[in-house]
Amino acid sequence: MKILVDIEHPAHVHYFRNLISMLKNNGHQIIITAVDKDITFKLLQIYNLEYYSLGKHYHSFLKKVFALIRNDIKLLIISLRHKPDVYISFHSPYPAHIGWLLRKKVIGITDTEHAVLSNLITNPFTNIINTPMCFKKYFGEKQKKFDSYIELSYLHPDYFIPDEKILELIGVESNDVFSILRFISWGALHDRGQSGIEMDMKFKAVEELSKYGKVFISTETSLPIGLKKYELKLPPDKIHHILYYASLFFGESGTMATES
Repeated sequence: MKILVDIEHPAHVHYFRNLISMLKNNGHQIIITAVDKDITFKLLQIYNLEYYSLGKHYHSFLKKVFALIRNDIKLLIISLRHKPDVYISFHSPYPAHIGWLLRKKVIGITDTEHAVLSNLITNPFTNIINTPMCFKKYFGEKQKKFDSYIELSYLHPDYFIPDEKILELIGVESNDVFSILRFISWGALHDRGQSGIEMDMKFKAVEELSKYGKVFISTETSLPIGLKKYELKLPPDKIHHILYYASLFFGESGTMATES
């Protein structure tokens, strides 16, 4: 069977990399498409996953509309070349549209209730929508709930073993007290109308947490000069090892909070 897996965000690389490996081991052919957002391409390369680029990620609404049309067209061309039987994604509209157009099975996974617009343009074209049991919205008969969290697809002990040696990269030891702060760009479609931590609160958090131990900031956007020295400089595939040993997580990322 030919299976197309669409990657729209760095986290999706982690969501699907073990599934991709298992499917390949079972003899299935995998086609990966991806959007150039943050460190997505770097992660795919680190895990030796070949992919087709759908293009850059945009923040403005008008450019997102352009990207929707562009990505649909690119994905259609790739699909006509490879003829996948099934489309899998983290509830991305592009594989949903093209899978529906070509009358193929479309499987989506989501844990984001407030992704209203994304759900609106994706749900009607999707055959199966997988959500965690804690997901509050109901999408009808096509919704299938699983009793777990998406993050366990890569952080379950069968797949993840923390490496204490990684701590040397940031100058701490496993028994040290240190905090991880995470600030996001708020540029996703489901972030429209949402806002994050005010800048004065970010400074206040660093000031308070520094009283107990070292502070490291993981960020999607550039930091002001006063916070630059706290920026976490780390290979993108090592962040979960650091989170494992951290004493506290504080930030705007729902995914990283769940990982913690």
